Amino acid sequence: MKKENNKLIAITGGSGFIGSHLVNFMKDKGFSVRVLINKTDLKRDDIEKFYGSINNQKIIKKFLENVNIVFHLASALGNRIISNEEFLNINKNGTENLLKIAKEQGVEKVVHFSSAGVYGKSSGLTPLKEYDTLNPVDIYEKSKLEGEKIALSYTDKLNISIIRPGWAYGEGDRRTFKLIKQINSGLFFIVGKGNKLQSPIYIDDLIEAAYKIALKGENGEIYNAGGTSTPIKIMVNQIAKSLKKKIIPFKMPLFLIYSPAFILEKLFSFFNKEAPLTTSKLAFFIRGKPLNSDKLNNELNAKPKTSFPEGIEKAIKWYKKMNWL
Repeated sequence: MKKENNKLIAITGGSGFIGSHLVNFMKDKGFSVRVLINKTDLKRDDIEKFYGSINNQKIIKKFLENVNIVFHLASALGNRIISNEEFLNINKNGTENLLKIAKEQGVEKVVHFSSAGVYGKSSGLTPLKEYDTLNPVDIYEKSKLEGEKIALSYTDKLNISIIRPGWAYGEGDRRTFKLIKQINSGLFFIVGKGNKLQSPIYIDDLIEAAYKIALKGENGEIYNAGGTSTPIKIMVNQIAKSLKKKIIPFKMPLFLIYSPAFILEKLFSFFNKEAPLTTSKLAFFIRGKPLNSDKLNNELNAKPKTSFPEGIEKAIKWYKKMNWL
């Protein structure tokens, strides 16, 4: 039986960067937690662990038994070398399988993790609001939008809110670590003008936002979750400052580097490896995804507490402590 004073939390993708921090947060709050893990294990014995695919109906039925709140983070990520079909199978079909069974099991609340990527191509200079035009470009962005559409189609059957995180970073994040590592090498330069905006959000602030959405988020509503929109050149200079490094004082024109990146990407794909320079890495410079998070901040009182300089300093100290740097 479900107990109102002891809710059972289920987290898909619980072994990932955001998911593992969410697990820690929920355990600290005193909740019982179970996680769905596909490939990467989560080494702890104070939670229930279910192993398998988001598309496995038998496993998901057991996973959602007596669950009160579901945080759906499991996703095929944009930096993975997989087929278009697998992106859709996980991000679209997997979401539908989860929600179909959540309805059958009587789950009280679902928080669906989407992505700022669903906005796709934009100026990168104006923070985007939740109902601005969506123009996804690559298969990852398109598949995440398909997952959103599935989630919204269930709002007459389940209480579902959607969160679109900005550039999430913090201790344990491997995506931002790639950028930090490159800057730390001393061989880093800015591509283009560096004036496109990102909305970096420290992991603790993102988890707090997700928790407030679970408690108070309206059914069928979408919430952007980003920090202060910041030019990329300021972000990378702040990282360099925290590392006590210098950035090469040269801005590479995009047209000189895009073609080599495209060729490298194709060559490395034959060996199922990620190239040192790819078009997706260049997207950081040329396709900003700034978010207007006023709706989340004002309606749910979830304004981020950590500035980018503070957060990146914490993250870099952790990377050094763990000998990543």
